[in-house]
Amino acid sequence: MKKLLSVLALVFAFMMFAVACAAPAQNEEPAAQPAAEQAPDAPAAGADSGADSAPAPAPETKTGSLTIGISINGVGNIHNRHMFEGLKEVCEGRGHKVVAVNANGDATQQVTDVENLIQAGCDVIVIQCADSFSMKNVVADAASNLNKRGVLKDVSFNVRSGEIVGMFGLVGAGRTEAIRATLGVDQYDSAKITLEGKPVKFRNIGQAFNAGVVLVPEERRRQGILPNTPIYKNVTMGCLKSFEHFGLINRKKELAYAKKSTDMLSVACSSLKQTVGSLSGGNQQKVVISKYIDRDVKVFILDEPTRGIDVGAKDQIYHIIEGLAKKGMAVIVISSEIPELQRLCDRICIMSEGRVTGEISRKDFADSDKILRNAIGV
Repeated sequence: MKKLLSVLALVFAFMMFAVACAAPAQNEEPAAQPAAEQAPDAPAAGADSGADSAPAPAPETKTGSLTIGISINGVGNIHNRHMFEGLKEVCEGRGHKVVAVNANGDATQQVTDVENLIQAGCDVIVIQCADSFSMKNVVADAASNLNKRGVLKDVSFNVRSGEIVGMFGLVGAGRTEAIRATLGVDQYDSAKITLEGKPVKFRNIGQAFNAGVVLVPEERRRQGILPNTPIYKNVTMGCLKSFEHFGLINRKKELAYAKKSTDMLSVACSSLKQTVGSLSGGNQQKVVISKYIDRDVKVFILDEPTRGIDVGAKDQIYHIIEGLAKKGMAVIVISSEIPELQRLCDRICIMSEGRVTGEISRKDFADSDKILRNAIGV
């Protein structure tokens, strides 16, 4: 009993000693304020010249007017928190993370909101969009020197896994013709086409599909769906052999597959036995995409994916397309709408009169005139 009391006494003494060491001294100087609070008027190193002439914000409103230098795939500077939050949302939605870096370019922390930057004691922070795609540098699909008399001349393009590449041009520019020739839908005179670095030549769209290259066509009612056929049959028409058992289709498995695919894209319908033609344009497009969403697809090509779709449904389609890239698919979007390509794409390939007249990287997306000039061929 005496030994137990001695041990308890030693433990108690040790705890009291630890508490005493942790307590701050009475005469200790107050901690230095963060740099952001010490000198709110002092410009930080690396701030752009436009920020130097701006009036210094009051401390109580600092979080609302913090100047942040942003570098996301070459996009310029951001001067208020709303723009920062918007770019952060887009960046993270595409599978990236936002990190702060110091003057040496070393990552210092992941950024979740503007308040993080204030707590770090900095007036100006450089943000970088860190790539999360391990396959981003793998060229999934490429066409070089694609020629077709009177239609295409030396057309070359490529798309990497996890990347969205746009194809823009005026009517008759040859965008759709280039894709159709690449997939074997139309004949061409000469070309070098590769898939994951290996030369290929598709003789028809079925061969392209079996190789993991799919096309969502521009004319979805004529080429993408059977409007008078139930939803589930449209979804499973390309993979019926998967549900075959002794020459008969296992309807239960077929319906389960269709439900899983349509649920992934939130297709709004009363029943999978409802005809596709009775759905809205946006839901019809979701059904077309759902045919491939749960399959081994390497390259996903969409021709005018939001044509004839209302504004609300467009946003849903955009999220689906971004989700395809996030899964590691290489995505090509053919569109006549510049804002659509500016929102979705990493690069835009521009065509005019059957030729590629330019390629615009994200840092130049804001210059819509440059895109149009290339499309006109001037």
